Amino acid sequence: MGKDKQRQSRALRCLEPYNNSPHGRPKDRASGSSGVVHTVHGSSVGSSGRRSKSHGSCSPSSSPAQPPEWAKQLLEQQQANAAELKRLQNELASSSSKVTRKQRARDPEFRFAGNKQQYELNRDVMEKIDEALESLDADERSAKLNEGKDLLLQRNKHILLAEKYGWDTVACYTAEPLATDSDDEKRIRKAVKECKQLRDEKKRSATAKHKAKGGVPRQFTERRVLFDRPAATPPVAGKFHSSREDILHGIADQQLPLAGPMGVDQQTPNSLPSDEHSELHFEANETECGLVSYDNCVELDKLEQNSVVVVKGRLRENIAFWRSIGASQWLLNVLCEGYCLPFVDFPAIKFFPNHKSALCHAEFVSVEISKLLVSGAIVEVLSADLRVCNPLGVAVNSSGKPRLILDLRYVNQHLRSCKFKYEDVRTAADLFHKGDWFFKFDYSSGYHHLEIFPGHTPFLGFSWRVDGHSKFYKFTVLPFGLSTGPYLFTKVQRTLTKHWRSQGIRIFTYLDDGGGADSSFQEAQEVSDLVRRDVKLSGFVANEIKSQWTPAQRGEL
Repeated sequence: MGKDKQRQSRALRCLEPYNNSPHGRPKDRASGSSGVVHTVHGSSVGSSGRRSKSHGSCSPSSSPAQPPEWAKQLLEQQQANAAELKRLQNELASSSSKVTRKQRARDPEFRFAGNKQQYELNRDVMEKIDEALESLDADERSAKLNEGKDLLLQRNKHILLAEKYGWDTVACYTAEPLATDSDDEKRIRKAVKECKQLRDEKKRSATAKHKAKGGVPRQFTERRVLFDRPAATPPVAGKFHSSREDILHGIADQQLPLAGPMGVDQQTPNSLPSDEHSELHFEANETECGLVSYDNCVELDKLEQNSVVVVKGRLRENIAFWRSIGASQWLLNVLCEGYCLPFVDFPAIKFFPNHKSALCHAEFVSVEISKLLVSGAIVEVLSADLRVCNPLGVAVNSSGKPRLILDLRYVNQHLRSCKFKYEDVRTAADLFHKGDWFFKFDYSSGYHHLEIFPGHTPFLGFSWRVDGHSKFYKFTVLPFGLSTGPYLFTKVQRTLTKHWRSQGIRIFTYLDDGGGADSSFQEAQEVSDLVRRDVKLSGFVANEIKSQWTPAQRGEL
């Protein structure tokens, strides 16, 4: 150690002349001309240039302009040692902070995968920020902050994709390996296609299970709730449950193949591709006209046989009531401007022939179309005004009653699926108690109260021959058979239900049916009158034949 210190001391003494600027040493220059001798750290320098040292000597060949090679190496080694020390300090601080964070925070358990994913993202971003704050190197701090920013940008991109195509599409998108920006659009298209295939497989699997078990799905099971006491007045005929189980699981269960390649970059109906493929063939091997089962179609119209009730536009005319009960801005826009179909991509222009069952019941179909025209639910248009001409059919139920149907399978496969939960009769069983007085109500042509956005009505067309000529029509209101119809109608009804329950009313709704109850006849009658008034103020038209506004203690759901 003593020799090292002596060696370093000699090096510093030799380097001292090079560290001082020549302009800053006027006395040295003067002493050099006069021959005066100065002593520098134990060494003597004379005018003759000879130098004598008491503790060693410096090489006479060394020049003040160039430091010795060994001095350069010494300085470089010191700089390298300082950099290595700084790196080791950063690594030590980073590793210790990571251990501390892991010991401090344990990941909680989550019931929902979406919450877990968001939590993990927030945790990763916070870790990047902590690492940046603890880093002593500016470049490393910048890199950590950029990594956190990239995580947030990626999450926002996934949210935008989910808003347009659904989270299952995002799952397909993230499952793909990383790609360049130029391939990103292809990844999105591929993810949309894979997602649709997965949805089709799930629906086919659910349909197969349902057919194997028989009956309606569990969430739509009809339950009968009987009340012991005889009613003060005989209840009006009618049931709480809806007869539209086929609406809920029929039309969206099976998907038809696309007629042509679809792109996700299509934005307007004007950009729809031309029809270069043959017409889509439905399974209609009907050997004779008669009872035909349409498992994937739903009733189109439930207008009363003896009268036509005009309900179109009533909700829009009573928009002030909906504002007063706190309806969302989205719902207000739907009521004012019409419902925009949630297209994933626009269908190609298609014209399908009607099913044979419609031709076998031609007179019945003509009467039903006339009713729809009178009510304003449909309007006559030119064939050029339609984008999709959907097939008509007739289904006959077990009682022999025919029903007009509109097969919207082709349009439905281009719509984004909307997940939601119904309030079914199980909710009613929890709300109602033995001995309660209850009332019930039903809407006339409930779906037809909701108007369709005018720009999307050309996708809801159909045709029918009148006096030997083909005429074309399109729906201007929500038709039965649209896969998102139950979702939309339930959203509307929940706004009313929320308003009523905020007043302490025990009430439930299921599509266009509803009912409420209270513990005494007088209180139940007051509630019934209030609900009846609100239904009228909202613009809905109640079906007085099926509704039972007078409370009773005996009935069925």
